[in-house]
Amino acid sequence: MAEGTVIVGAHGEGSDATGVNGNQGDDSAAGSGAAYVFPGVPGPGAPYCLASANSTGVPAHILSGGSASVTAGNFSLFAGPAPTSQNGIFFYGPDQAQVPFGNGFLCVAPGTTGIARLPVVQVSSFEFMTQAVDFSVPPTAVTQITAGSRWNFQAWFRDPLASPAFFNLSDGLSVTFSI
Repeated sequence: MAEGTVIVGAHGEGSDATGVNGNQGDDSAAGSGAAYVFPGVPGPGAPYCLASANSTGVPAHILSGGSASVTAGNFSLFAGPAPTSQNGIFFYGPDQAQVPFGNGFLCVAPGTTGIARLPVVQVSSFEFMTQAVDFSVPPTAVTQITAGSRWNFQAWFRDPLASPAFFNLSDGLSVTFSI
């Protein structure tokens, strides 16, 4: 396995496929789970803040892939495990926090720029959500990711089986970007 590769287990994953690249239509191994390989992950950044268990039974963690180079333009975010087929968003801001929010903790604070929200994504059947970050189209002018800037990222997702708030968040990820 190459350095910078992460393997993530998904307990009870629903396809029941077995083996590498197994048949997704095979239902003979009910609730067998799965392992997913993310080459080049974890990427840049340092985790911070707490995450609380969601209805999958474990907390969601945020990771990055690609590079923190603004010139390379291949930075992506991953978060999970989270409940499948639910909507979620990645967002970022200049400051860090750890404030109770929903069924978890808000780890990003607005500072002077506010919080930037990326487009809505859906949690996959693998219990992960992903988002490629386009540096050329910032959510707002003051949240433009530039070389030398540091931003803190987090994922928010619906969790309809988890009361009382019915939503949860990942931990935080702090990334300093380069040329």
